[in-house]
Amino acid sequence: AGIQLPYLDKVVYKFYEDESLKIEKFWTGENAIVKKVPITKVSEVLVDRIADFEGKDAKYVLESIPQMSTTYLEFNMNSKILKDVRIRQAFNLAIDRKKLVEKVLKNQAYEIGKYGITPPLPKAFKNYDFEAIEETGYTRNTEKAKELLAEAGYPDGKGFPTISAQFKLDNSMYLVMSEIQKQLLSVLNVNIDIEQVEFNQLLENNAYGKADIFENIWIGDFPNAESFLAKFYGDFVPEDSNAPSWMNSGRYVNAEFDEMFEKGVFAKSVEEGNEYFVEAEKILMQDAPLIVLFYGESLMLKQANLKNFYSNNTDKELNWMNWLLLFAISTWLFS
Repeated sequence: AGIQLPYLDKVVYKFYEDESLKIEKFWTGENAIVKKVPITKVSEVLVDRIADFEGKDAKYVLESIPQMSTTYLEFNMNSKILKDVRIRQAFNLAIDRKKLVEKVLKNQAYEIGKYGITPPLPKAFKNYDFEAIEETGYTRNTEKAKELLAEAGYPDGKGFPTISAQFKLDNSMYLVMSEIQKQLLSVLNVNIDIEQVEFNQLLENNAYGKADIFENIWIGDFPNAESFLAKFYGDFVPEDSNAPSWMNSGRYVNAEFDEMFEKGVFAKSVEEGNEYFVEAEKILMQDAPLIVLFYGESLMLKQANLKNFYSNNTDKELNWMNWLLLFAISTWLFS
């Protein structure tokens, strides 16, 4: 067809445990791309070396790419203390997401988590009513948070037990979780024990509910709210509370949510499906089985001589958890 093949003999993909080494290899020209700038290195890129990104003779290119991903905290709905929706809402209202993004993440996020689980990307999620979902989302309201905690029987946090939160081994998430720990203590006088866990172990602990709260990040496999809302579909929760719940790892069950989700899945058009998914997402946010923290953005470094390399909102290969979810959905749909 007269289409030329790329002038590439091979592509080398490297993994670095040391984030500093990854950046150093880029500055020396050994690496053509750094797909995600570590938070600890943002100042080095945007301040110390900013002149190298400017003008016609620029050495490097910096791209900011919104990701089809959401980082959130998932409540273990089998946790006795977290069964009260007022406590879950209080936690949501106590957290200063703006500070997390601006001060902790150095603005390396697309948007604070003031919407729902579906990232607010109108170009990807066409005709999805993000404004309606924002009305049920959460931003900081410390007085309301204190009121809800008092209504739940814990005025000024008195008598509230210490709860556990686990998150993956990651420098940026350690900073985020440490800040959340401080904010909950400051606003609600509630203490959470935070623990870093190796990723595979975190997945297993999450599925078996071995902590009260888990850090999660979900990257959509296709630009539709179904890809995100499926994580909370009640039919994915096993009847045996001791069995692992891999899909709906927080074991959230709400008949109204499930009804809207199913109607969205079986809708005859994307537009009709969106209407049901929006209603499902509003129910989800009001019921608050999660705390949406922020939506993903990736800062990508490229050598200036690299041409025609493009990224997209998913920016990933499907991991095994996502493949498992897609298999489960297809099995359920056609059973």
